[in-house]
Amino acid sequence: MTLSKMFTSSAILALSLVSGHAQSGETVHIHVPFSFMAAGRELPAGDYIFEQSGQGGSWLIHGQASSVGLLTSFGGPNASDSAAAEFSVSDGHKYLDEIRLPDGTVRHVLYRATK
Repeated sequence: MTLSKMFTSSAILALSLVSGHAQSGETVHIHVPFSFMAAGRELPAGDYIFEQSGQGGSWLIHGQASSVGLLTSFGGPNASDSAAAEFSVSDGHKYLDEIRLPDGTVRHVLYRATK
């Protein structure tokens, strides 16, 4: 897949398929309408709670049937005031790349294992 196609796919997935709303503190609810990879595991489509675990970049993702923990780094400001997740596509899989928080920050996922 060419870089431009991957970028276009990533932008489309991030902007049109994922919606979310803020909860208190560093916890957000995000609906993901497709299966995706996070921390080396494939998670099914559904509603997820993204929750910061402690003061660092540790996050937990809770779904109906699946939960994973992952590490993130600060990614700078977020131009939007709503929660979202950004994904990229590689080898037919969608990978979680960023968590966009309603407080105006972005968290980049550090570890992306391939399936």
